[in-house]
Order: sequence, then C-alpha cells, then structure tokens
Amino acid sequence: MTKRNGFTLIEILSSTAVLSILLLGAVTVFTTSLLSQSKARIRRVLKLEGEQIISTIDYELKNAQEIVDDCTGVTRNVIQFQRTSDNTNTIWEFKKTGENITLGMVTDPVTTPDQLNSSKVKITTAQPFICEENPDNNAKFITANFVLTNAQAGELHAEADGSISESFRTGVSFRNFKAN
Repeated sequence: MTKRNGFTLIEILSSTAVLSILLLGAVTVFTTSLLSQSKARIRRVLKLEGEQIISTIDYELKNAQEIVDDCTGVTRNVIQFQRTSDNTNTIWEFKKTGENITLGMVTDPVTTPDQLNSSKVKITTAQPFICEENPDNNAKFITANFVLTNAQAGELHAEADGSISESFRTGVSFRNFKAN
C-alpha cells in the first residue's frame, strides 16, 4: 500500500462550501447590526430635536403675556404671541416655513427668525398649530402637533436607507391671558 498525502477533491469542495455559508451568515449579521445602530442613532437625533422644539414651544407659550391670534380651533402654520418680559409690545411667532419651524419677531422684519430644527431633519406636518378658546372664560389652549423626518439629503438620509419619522404633540394652556 502506498501512503497518500493531502485531501481529496470532495473534502476540499465541502469544506469550502461550509466556510462560504459561515462567512455569508457573518456578513449578514454584521450588516444588519450596522444598519440597526444607524437607524437607532437617527431616531435619537429626531427625538432630541423634537423634544427641544416642544420644550421651546411650551416655555414660550406658557409664559406669554398674550396670544395675539384668534383662537377658532382651525389648524394653522403660525401662532403669534407677546412675551411677558417684553415691554415694547413686540409680537413674536412660531411659524412653519417650508420644512422648518421658526421663532421670530413679527414686528421686526430685519431680524432673521431662529430655526428650531436643524437641516438634518424636516417638519412634514402641513399645519402644526391649533389654537382653541373656551367661550366661558376666554382661556386659550394651543396644540402643537408635528412629525419630524430625516432630511432627504445628507448624512441622516444616507445612513437610514430610507425615511424615518417621529411624531410629537404638546398642549399648552395659556396661563397669562388677558380677557379681550
């Protein structure tokens, strides 16, 4: 009998097939975990920005001296108010402009309004504000309801491989109201 060294063709092919299947599984798991981490990061960015917008709206409207708008219960793009700390009768407004919510002075067209959301996200709700008034005591209640989505271009869109959205809603009872 002669002694043979090495592997047969069947052994080499079967070990190559098993190794290929294992590598394919490892690549799939790695890719899936990378995508899920990316989507989780985008959701965190959306939540942080949405919470910041909600916080700003809550603070400004709770502490406003007066809501300038007629509160008829109709959805709208703008809520105008006067700050309590402002003795100059300056009218401020939250406004949905394009894909952004801004806070600016109505009575000073030179000053550029502050954009509350970054360019990484956009507001997709058409009219995010509702102002309602209680007919018994003239108390005003403002609802802000909007959806933030990752922008269609840029870093967050490329990472998400599609659109990711988060909904936000807050209700503010206007507490410093003057009876009109």
